[in-house]
Amino acid sequence: MNKRIILDMIRFTPGGIARAELARQMGLTRAAVTTIVSDLINTAIVREAESGPATGGRRPILLEINPKRGFVVGIDMGATHASIVITDFSAHILHEIEIPFNVDQGPDICLRTIDIHLRELLDRGNLTFKDIMSIGMGVPGPVVAEAGLVSAPPIMPGWDDYPIRGHLESIWQVPVSVNNDAELGALGEWAYGAGRGETNLAYIKVGFGVGSGLLLDGHIYRGATGCAGEIGHVTIHDGGPRCSCGNLGCLE
Repeated sequence: MNKRIILDMIRFTPGGIARAELARQMGLTRAAVTTIVSDLINTAIVREAESGPATGGRRPILLEINPKRGFVVGIDMGATHASIVITDFSAHILHEIEIPFNVDQGPDICLRTIDIHLRELLDRGNLTFKDIMSIGMGVPGPVVAEAGLVSAPPIMPGWDDYPIRGHLESIWQVPVSVNNDAELGALGEWAYGAGRGETNLAYIKVGFGVGSGLLLDGHIYRGATGCAGEIGHVTIHDGGPRCSCGNLGCLE
């Protein structure tokens, strides 16, 4: 747990952070922090960067994520388009592509389309799947994240309980995570955008549909059924037009 927290602190501190500051913020001894940091350096996840400003003694050596540790793929699957990016380990985008897409075609055709274009993007960067450390995918519907599948998605006909993660991992032989796109948007704003430093935030996405991602006490909140952010299907007009979910008068 401490290693994960320290890694996140290094990753999300602009300009890097010193061992002494990690120890201060974590409430750990410098020896404990040094042991954890040494392991992260030995596995090439973290590297020592330039020295920070002196505060009366030696200039501290700052720590940062090693961008050369490996590559990561991000996939944003929308209702009418999909975006694929390849980043270095510091989340800097190296290659990207956006393709027309129709989620109504179902999982077999859609995932085959993504596979084809991801392979083209890898070829563009002279990479193979062996160079990829992990792949993250956002989808426009409620997700059972632990199982890597969508659950009763209103705008994804034919996808209910489809094992997206298992299917893609069997093809790509790379760890894959699948999450709701608005929840990933909330995490993105927390890590890199307007929500940096906050522990509670709401992210609202308006596209083909309407959804939200909720961050409470620093963790994504999904609710008991995984649908906590599905604000698009809140009834705002009793007896209104029929929605794709089957109800009448939804916000979406």
